[in-house]
Amino acid sequence: MVAFNRQVNALGGVQSDVEFQHSFDVILSCFSTRILTPGWRFFAKFQLTESERLITKHVGIIDKRIYEIVDSYYNEAGEISDNILEGDQTMTGLFLEAAKQEGRTCDKKFLRDMVLNISVAGRDTLGSALTSCIQYLCDHPEWQAKLTAEALEVFNGHTQEALTFDDVDGRSPVAEAVFMETLRLNPAAPYNERYCAKEVTF
Repeated sequence: MVAFNRQVNALGGVQSDVEFQHSFDVILSCFSTRILTPGWRFFAKFQLTESERLITKHVGIIDKRIYEIVDSYYNEAGEISDNILEGDQTMTGLFLEAAKQEGRTCDKKFLRDMVLNISVAGRDTLGSALTSCIQYLCDHPEWQAKLTAEALEVFNGHTQEALTFDDVDGRSPVAEAVFMETLRLNPAAPYNERYCAKEVTF
């Protein structure tokens, strides 16, 4: 919901949501074999291996889901809908609003790439960070107790549907400290690379 105004129930819900998340795992597994496969581009072009056929299949599943999200931002005339952007504080909504104010246009392919990038970045980094966080909490039960006590206080009287960001903002110092210390000890993305798509003058 932070990335785009759409709930993706990765652990349950409708089957398409589960398949969407599962496809990332399949593709990641297949990509790992490419490192050991000389000439993989040739195999990919002609779909000569089961691994490359799986990648194509699951990229299609991911694209189908992402284009559903992308299409939700457009009106029947094929333009970004002002009504949908109004009050949309998600990363995608804020990006589109900024692009609109600057007079830039975003075609569906560009928006698809951006939504996919947000999905991949949020999925892998969060999974890695939560794994490390759980490990540290298991090693330090005293912090488990502090975190549990804080959670019970913050969640008291709320259902899952009723709880909002404003309900927890500024009221979860222990949770914030635990997560920040986890990231300090085990950065989810210790380095990153970027390539220029065109010439840039600084």
